[in-house]
Amino acid sequence: MWSLLLLAAASAAEPTQAPIPPVVLRSEAVGATAAGQDRKRKKKKRANKKGGRWGQDFYARPSLGGSSYTSNDGTTSTAVALGGEAGVRYWQLKNKSPIYAGRTRALAHYIVSSGNATGMEVKVGSFMGPQWLGKGGTYFGLSSGLDVFWNRYSYGDINLDPTVGVGVPFKAVTGMKIVGVYAGFEPAWIDNADRRVDWSQQELFGFGHQFSTFMGGQVNLGPSSIGVGYTRTITAYGVQEGYGISMNLRG
Repeated sequence: MWSLLLLAAASAAEPTQAPIPPVVLRSEAVGATAAGQDRKRKKKKRANKKGGRWGQDFYARPSLGGSSYTSNDGTTSTAVALGGEAGVRYWQLKNKSPIYAGRTRALAHYIVSSGNATGMEVKVGSFMGPQWLGKGGTYFGLSSGLDVFWNRYSYGDINLDPTVGVGVPFKAVTGMKIVGVYAGFEPAWIDNADRRVDWSQQELFGFGHQFSTFMGGQVNLGPSSIGVGYTRTITAYGVQEGYGISMNLRG
């Protein structure tokens, strides 16, 4: 059984924190009259209630992922995935839940191995969904979107030729300002027919051309954070289970 080595590292770096709450904006006209300032405050308040204003924040996170593969004869090989992710988070500035929050990001990972496993993946995606903010910084949210990717992999004499594809992740997140957790699943459709799962020959549940489930958590330490994650992917060449850790410099 051959396993896909990279997807665990990519999913482990998913952000889970709540969006920054609405902020009070300064008056742009320092010399404005009291009446003019009051009109501006009322206008901004109405916009916030209607969700007409949006906040945004850039984030970047180098990541380190690990994965293991055990062949049918019991031989185990290990690999490390190096890479990074950068994007923009955005959220509605309004006082009433739910708000809508999302992010658009790009990531790349490259596999380095102590054996002869190699691989590379590039993803570009955008995701959005409702998020409910509670007292004390608690939150719960749902999101989905499209994730366009390109990847290639090899292990010994087995080669997975390059392919493009699109995934549709469905994710739930919950937590508070300091810590958050997430879980979800992602069917994907790929261009290379040789890499598509034949579900009539599979006893495991899934759909699409390959199918992933994932979960993880994140501890926020001010401007930085530490995340861990687990991913299980059903591919045409077997089932992969992987683990990842990320140290996020911002976001």
